[in-house]
Amino acid sequence: MGMHKIGPILICFGTVSAVSSITIGCFSKHIKRFAFIAAGATFNVGLLIVLWLWRPQEKDVPNFYVVAACLGLCDAIWQTQTYTLFGVLFSHKPEAAFASYRMFHAGGCAMAFGYSYFLCVQTKVFILAGSLALSLGMYSIIEMKMQLQSQHIGDIVAL
Repeated sequence: MGMHKIGPILICFGTVSAVSSITIGCFSKHIKRFAFIAAGATFNVGLLIVLWLWRPQEKDVPNFYVVAACLGLCDAIWQTQTYTLFGVLFSHKPEAAFASYRMFHAGGCAMAFGYSYFLCVQTKVFILAGSLALSLGMYSIIEMKMQLQSQHIGDIVAL
């Protein structure tokens, strides 16, 4: 496609991510975090399947924009819900929590950029799928612990 198409595709990603973040922020007052995470996971798995099966060709230019827009939506879901979760979990030390989050995010991006030159797309998709599965498993554990703690506190207050 050429270097001249990278900018517009990244603009598509950023625009969808920004608009989706605002929209998710408005809906988050009415919809629980778990529902957003489940929707994001489902959408992300579908997108990974598309990336795994898709063999790009020169005539596929619109598909690049669709994939970038879908990635922007997934990014918005993960970013907003991760920040919300960190805000709840670390309300007593938000600066340290968000600094750690940004550090690990930057480290993950650096690793991905580092290995992207050496690995084929299918291998990178499998790495993303494994990371998604691990992250969802850890999120589920955290969410269950939070539910148990809130029930335990409710039981103590009821006494």
